Amino acid sequence: MARPAKVTRILHSRDLNRAKYDRLVEIAALCGRVRGDAWQRCSGWSTAQQSPREIRDDWMAEGYDWHGLPARLGRATLLDALGDIHACREAAKVPVKKAVWRRTEGDEEERKRLYSLLKQNRWTEDSFLHRHMRKRWKGGTSRVTNQIVLEPGAYTTKVRHGRAWVHMQGMERGRRIAIPLKEKHTPSGQLRILLQDNGQVEVHYAVDETQVCSTRPCGAATVGVDKGYTEAYTDSDGARHGQGLGDLLAAESDARK
Repeated sequence: MARPAKVTRILHSRDLNRAKYDRLVEIAALCGRVRGDAWQRCSGWSTAQQSPREIRDDWMAEGYDWHGLPARLGRATLLDALGDIHACREAAKVPVKKAVWRRTEGDEEERKRLYSLLKQNRWTEDSFLHRHMRKRWKGGTSRVTNQIVLEPGAYTTKVRHGRAWVHMQGMERGRRIAIPLKEKHTPSGQLRILLQDNGQVEVHYAVDETQVCSTRPCGAATVGVDKGYTEAYTDSDGARHGQGLGDLLAAESDARK
């Protein structure tokens, strides 16, 4: 039986005070510096054949200071950034694979050889692959300073007074930051804390698709919906859902001009 697909669930904070938010801003800024170092040092070809954990171990062996972050937060940020770098590198391979297909038409053995080198990140061993990868993959930088990645051991969760709380690791040993959430859902696994401009945060984490409300059985009745602008949707019974959407979109559009 196939494993259910993973989707992202987003939980929102409520009544997060300014002092806690400022502490989160400080941590996110330091995480951004680690992320920037990862892109600067690891987005080239020299580390392409290393696994994320090998790179992490090398950084730790050289005494990298994580810009003052607790090591657990720094390691999680590094591994997350390396995942982003890997995804971008794989995307750069797509047009290169097409070029390989065109070049090796009628030569299956050569095609397999080039595909194998590309898959193993050994494109420097072939001049054709090396030339195309240099053209498509130029590395990059990161200016992300509003995210904190938490491993399972870096936080705990509780439900208190009908609300879920995330108690995450802070800068000081033994002093955690308690984040109150709107919902009763307690997140699990790896968390991504996204800081919002309104002084609140979002908590992103992965759940099985079968746990999401939109995939649960909901009866046999059929309803038609029409997507609109003034409101989000109008169903086949004439009921309008999400009224005021048009005004919200117009205000946001004007604000971004």
